[in-house]
Amino acid sequence: MNNSNEKNPNYITFICPICKYKEDIPFYVVDMMDKADKGNDDYPPRFKCQHCRGKMEPIYYKNYKGKVYQYKN
Repeated sequence: MNNSNEKNPNYITFICPICKYKEDIPFYVVDMMDKADKGNDDYPPRFKCQHCRGKMEPIYYKNYKGKVYQYKN
């Protein structure tokens, strides 16, 4: 399992592109949400930012199909 959080690989670090707030979300939650959104590989799993209500994106996430999503500034 590859992700951006080297301290704890059980979490995926997400960032809000609007306010730059970062949050670690458990891998199992990200994986579950990704699998629930069947067929749409255009976008990574996203979560609402609790600070500004933007859409947080993973800094690095490789999904169960092998597709890699990497946040770019």
